[in-house]
Amino acid sequence: MKKFLLATMLLLTLVLGGCQYLPWNKSAETPSDSTSDTSASSPEIDYSQYNKVLDDYEKVTKGTLPTGMEVNPLASQVKSSQGFYTDVVYHKTDLNNDGVDELLLALEMKSGEKSLLDIRTLKDGKVIRLTNQENRLDQIGERMTVGILPDNSLLYRGAGTATSHIYAHYQFSEDGKFLVKSKEAQELADLGVDSPISLETLSWKSVSDKLPGGASADKGPAETKPTVDYSPYNSILKDYEFILEHKSEVKDNINPTANIYAGMAERSQALTYAMVDMDKNGIDELIVSSKNGSEILDIFTLKDQKVIRLTNAENKMQMLGTRFKAYLLEDGKLYTQWNPFAGDPQTIHTIWKLNSSGDKLEKVKEAKTEDEVSPGARMNLSSLTWKSVTEKFAATASSTSKTASGKMDINAIKNGDFSSIEGRWSTGNGGQDLVFSKNGLIEPAEFYVDINDAIFKDGYIITSYKAPTIRAQLDMIPAGVVIPTVTEPNFVEDASDTSRDRMIIHQAPHAHGNAQSFFYKVK
Repeated sequence: MKKFLLATMLLLTLVLGGCQYLPWNKSAETPSDSTSDTSASSPEIDYSQYNKVLDDYEKVTKGTLPTGMEVNPLASQVKSSQGFYTDVVYHKTDLNNDGVDELLLALEMKSGEKSLLDIRTLKDGKVIRLTNQENRLDQIGERMTVGILPDNSLLYRGAGTATSHIYAHYQFSEDGKFLVKSKEAQELADLGVDSPISLETLSWKSVSDKLPGGASADKGPAETKPTVDYSPYNSILKDYEFILEHKSEVKDNINPTANIYAGMAERSQALTYAMVDMDKNGIDELIVSSKNGSEILDIFTLKDQKVIRLTNAENKMQMLGTRFKAYLLEDGKLYTQWNPFAGDPQTIHTIWKLNSSGDKLEKVKEAKTEDEVSPGARMNLSSLTWKSVTEKFAATASSTSKTASGKMDINAIKNGDFSSIEGRWSTGNGGQDLVFSKNGLIEPAEFYVDINDAIFKDGYIITSYKAPTIRAQLDMIPAGVVIPTVTEPNFVEDASDTSRDRMIIHQAPHAHGNAQSFFYKVK
């Protein structure tokens, strides 16, 4: 018995002694002075080399058989589906953070939804097809689909049997020339990955609009539309999602009557949103409504990446939905019908439009009858793509490259390359800093980061933070990624600065509700 007690006391001494080396129990070193951000200029890339691919897909959409062309044959359904598929569209984005944008091609449906058909990249001046026969991704689009995960890796979903599916996680090879299957499972949960991002949040163009710099068979170069980062809208979506669980509590910056609608449909559809460019300035407004456009509740826009509420107290539209009805018009204006007093049959009819700056609704006309204001045709809201407020926007590459060393590359970290997080990281509240070299953690010296059992989840990577007698969880979260809100047993939402790369070490679940626990890069 004495030996057992002695062994137990010795073990406790080792564990408690080791805990003093956890970052939250050490005094902080004085952070170095902030230095100016520097980044090397990357060579200009001629993306017009993708135009041959766009030309081939355009020919197929117009009825040319895909014989002899390296295209996904499903593109021919644009011609044969009697309007269900309307076009093949494309989007450019750097999926593997190597400085070269990949070309994504997708079938566009009448509803506005997209289904990926093909992915290409450029290497040494040559176009490489990543979704090819070798990895059996050359005919994705219907029974076999590929989605983009928040960390830019890919999720495959195919039919296993009549009643089951096969899921696979694909990542880029080290040289960026191939897609490599990293894991396969019959259940999505077994892959340990997040849900794919919504393709509708990306900026798409028709394959008939070619990239600048190269000749096209049918038309000259087209001006490239800049990609808009809509992730700032996520703060609004989070506040509306909050109502779904706490119907009696409504945040000040959204419609206070929204809680009335929160229980009128199943959770995922009670509060929804769609995107409409009301003033055709290239920036979509966020339209929040009860189930799929039944009642417009709120409208927001972006100005210099800041969210502006257009339906506010100034124009008395902060409580749309009950006695204050709003309707989008085909010309981008807003038509409202307002009964100022309950039981009063008098209705005020008003036409609104966005001002020249695009940050305020201004009154165009007001009268006591609809005929007097002549609103014109109302927009068919059922034709819009409506999503649950629980579905968030993915951040663009430009919005996530805000640290001194560039964007946190969680794929590289998983492969043992820590260069994207090299440097000092601090909570700024008196705890031990973390210092990384390109090879891994170097301070505190007693600890190391174990990536052997690392997993991707919800757009970030979960690793282990270890010492001989201590183990904790180290989450590395790229800028723009929001840790999902937890509602059970308690409500916990991401309290960090989601515009920055950050890390958090914890031994208990749901630690992301404590803003003081996050580490940020010291410039």
